[in-house]
Amino acid sequence: MINIDTALQYLNIDASNTADVSLVEQFINDSTAIIEYECRTKLLTSNVSIQFKGDGYKFYNLNCYKVNSITSVKYRETAFNNWTTLANTEYILTTNNNMYSIVFKDVLKKDYEYEIITNQGVTLSDVPADLQKVAKEMVYISYRNQSKDILGKSNISEANLGTSIGTSFIDMRPVWRSILKKYTYKSII
Repeated sequence: MINIDTALQYLNIDASNTADVSLVEQFINDSTAIIEYECRTKLLTSNVSIQFKGDGYKFYNLNCYKVNSITSVKYRETAFNNWTTLANTEYILTTNNNMYSIVFKDVLKKDYEYEIITNQGVTLSDVPADLQKVAKEMVYISYRNQSKDILGKSNISEANLGTSIGTSFIDMRPVWRSILKKYTYKSII
């Protein structure tokens, strides 16, 4: 959610200290993974595959932060059949109050398998300021408490974000969750 230069400046670390830079990069990746997990959506730009069963309607709601484009839409009757790709003239991406939907020309065939591949998320430079703030705080707490393994370099654990009696930091999870709440979606990545 933040770039390495921002994190190094925030932590007051010299970029020539390669060991610390590597550690901070790992904390940035860990904090991004935790934020996207909490929000239940990809926030940074990526291609995402969504599979679902047709329901006989013409609409499909995409539970995600920001959809840039639809790469493809395919369907098949069963797992034993080949995929059929829909032409991009057979559907349209719509948005209303930051809710993204696909409107299909024809109804979705009931109980058929569908796969939608979307390009969604934002670039690092377009991450909202409040998300950047949460990421910076996570990286800061992780870096300052390295020996306490707050985020966990190899094993991300939401429980590790809480602080022990031995640290001077308060538990920031409630504050972070209140900020992340507006970016949280029902589907899980």
